[in-house]
Amino acid sequence: MAKIYADYDGYIVGSSETTNGAAIAVTTGTATSGSASSATAVQYYYSSGGRGGGATHRVTRAFFKFNVSSIRATPTSATLKIYGYGSDDATVIALSSSAFTGDGGNALVDDDINNFNKGDATSIYSTESPPFSTWSTSGYNSISLNQGNALSDIQAQDTYTVVLLEHDHDYSETSPGSSDSIAAGMYFVEQAGENRDPYLEYTSGGYVNDPFGIDMDDTANKVLGVVSEDIDEVMGV
Repeated sequence: MAKIYADYDGYIVGSSETTNGAAIAVTTGTATSGSASSATAVQYYYSSGGRGGGATHRVTRAFFKFNVSSIRATPTSATLKIYGYGSDDATVIALSSSAFTGDGGNALVDDDINNFNKGDATSIYSTESPPFSTWSTSGYNSISLNQGNALSDIQAQDTYTVVLLEHDHDYSETSPGSSDSIAAGMYFVEQAGENRDPYLEYTSGGYVNDPFGIDMDDTANKVLGVVSEDIDEVMGV
C-alpha cells in the first residue's frame, strides 16, 4: 500500500454557546494550525453551569489536507492514519471538507469550522454506524474511508480534505445529560519527524496497480513519459 502524508492540518475551537444546536451550527471559531499536538483536537465540551450559571456547549474539529494529484485510478481501499495523543474518550467520524481555502491559499481559517455537509451522504467518509470508537494514544488510529464518495474523491480531486468530528454529540446533535468533556487527541504534521505524522494509506485500483503488484500510482514507481495503462507494454508483459 502507498501512503501520502498530510500537507496541512489543524483544528478549530468553536465559540461557546448555550445550546447543543447553537454549538454545532457555529460559523466561526479559533483556528490553530501550527501545533505539534493537541489533546482536545476533536472535542465536545458541555458544562451545565451549576447553581445560577448558564450552560456552555462547545465543539472542536480537526482538519487534514492531502495532495492526491498523482493518483490516477480510484483506490480499492483507503485509511486515514492518525497518531493519538492525550485524550481517548471520544468517538469520531470523518467527513469531506472544503477547508483550507478561506484565505485563497492553504491556511486553515476561523470560518472553516463548518465547511462540510453532513446532510449529504456522499460526504460521510467513514463508517457511520458504528463510528470509529476505539481511540489509542499510544499509536496510530486507523479510520477506514469506506463510505460515500470517500474513494472516488481521492481519484477525482487534486486535494483531499477530511474533517474529524466527535460523533455522539457534535455529529449526532445530541446534548450530553450532564457536564462532560469528551475528546480525542492527536499529533499533527508540525511534530518533529514523520513517525507520528497523519497520513493517508491507500491501495490503488485498476490496472495501475499491476501487473507485478507494484503501485504504479506512486510517483516513485512510475516510468516517466509512459501512462500507467501502458506499463505492461514497457515491462514486456
